Amino acid sequence: MARSDDRHAGLHLITRHFRAEQDLSATVASREIPMQRGEHIGLNFQYTYTPDAFRWLLRDQGGLEIVREFESPDARFLTAICRK
Repeated sequence: MARSDDRHAGLHLITRHFRAEQDLSATVASREIPMQRGEHIGLNFQYTYTPDAFRWLLRDQGGLEIVREFESPDARFLTAICRK
């Protein structure tokens, strides 16, 4: 599920979860964990962001100066060389 992050335009939080369709148990680090039908477990999350939001993260949040930018051939990714 994706939703906008109110801290800055162009930030989008993507969350994932697992919902048990029936009673079951999972083994994690050699420990059995029972789950009841309908129980939700939050999994990993990640952010996607626009190029402008990426620059904001680097400059305003990270305190970095962007020296150079490289866009991928398909324009889906942006790599930045930065310095403090």
